[in-house]
Amino acid sequence: MIFDRKYSSCSQKQAVVVSQENGNEHRLCNDSRVAVYQYHVDGGIIKGNDEKRCDYVVEALTVPKPSAFFIELKGSDLMDALEQIDVTISRCRDELKGYDILPRVVLHKVSTHQIRGSEYRGYKRRYPRLAVGTRRYTDFV
Repeated sequence: MIFDRKYSSCSQKQAVVVSQENGNEHRLCNDSRVAVYQYHVDGGIIKGNDEKRCDYVVEALTVPKPSAFFIELKGSDLMDALEQIDVTISRCRDELKGYDILPRVVLHKVSTHQIRGSEYRGYKRRYPRLAVGTRRYTDFV
């Protein structure tokens, strides 16, 4: 467990887990009905303005290895979104041993310069399963 299950804001085998903010949305379709946990991190589990953190973490107890989706829902600042996810992953590093780490960024709009830039490519090397979408992004487990 990344966080205590009591903080989860979804049913354990929920069919679709929706994380949304400011018109952006990430959906996790739980077709295999594995145990899932959704944690509202920014302003929920981690309060205060002193540290960057992503908006949500969705944990899916998939086999052979569990998955952790680190989700940031943002306007257009891709690099800031990636930094927030990176800080959250670093903070949870000990709890993530054996997990498939899946960073997800959903933006209103994204600049091609940001996607093609060296900073983004560095994050992509560090997190090969990183995905960026506009307005809505859907994953399946």
